[in-house]
Amino acid sequence: MVRKDGYLKLVNAIIGENRGESMLPIRGCDILVIDELVASFGKRKQGILRMRFGLRGKILTLREIGEIFNVSKESIRQQEMGTLRKLRHPSRARTFKLLFYRSYLENTIQRQKITIDSLHEQVKEFEERQKMEVLQKKFGVNLVAEVGVDVLELSVRAARCLRKSGISTLGVLCQKTQSDLLSIPGFGRKSVNEIREELRDNGLDLDLDLDLG
Repeated sequence: MVRKDGYLKLVNAIIGENRGESMLPIRGCDILVIDELVASFGKRKQGILRMRFGLRGKILTLREIGEIFNVSKESIRQQEMGTLRKLRHPSRARTFKLLFYRSYLENTIQRQKITIDSLHEQVKEFEERQKMEVLQKKFGVNLVAEVGVDVLELSVRAARCLRKSGISTLGVLCQKTQSDLLSIPGFGRKSVNEIREELRDNGLDLDLDLDLG
């Protein structure tokens, strides 16, 4: 089983960075590149690296690996350090650095994208708050369209006619023309003028779709 975190630790060990949080998950193509570099050494050195960093499973100690190869743990330590020194040679380390900084750059771009998206959301929320403040100052309410028509001090007859016709909010009322209102049974021009005057008295200078001229 491939241990991607093991490959990440090996990359950090080669380039002298301990910034795993700065790297995105190791990709399949990265694993192939690293495996090819590891395979350039003898079987024992390959095995030591894989077992020490857990590239193919559990991470083993120097003593455990020494028992497998029937040598001392000090011998394993020296072979491990020697192999790492060779991997740190500029000709090989360049590949590990490219992997690290490619991932670091992608991660930075991703974080910046999240930041930009967050800023867009904040700007949107700010604009919405500004709109709400304007509405509140202008109309004295937060969402005019959702305010019930009962805020208007209409006559019993006019209020009853609106309720029966399904006009319960100012938002619905705004969509009606004078002709629509006059078509309501029992709702005459006097009631239309009553609505207009009541809106004005309450400071609701709304851009209604009412043909009240």
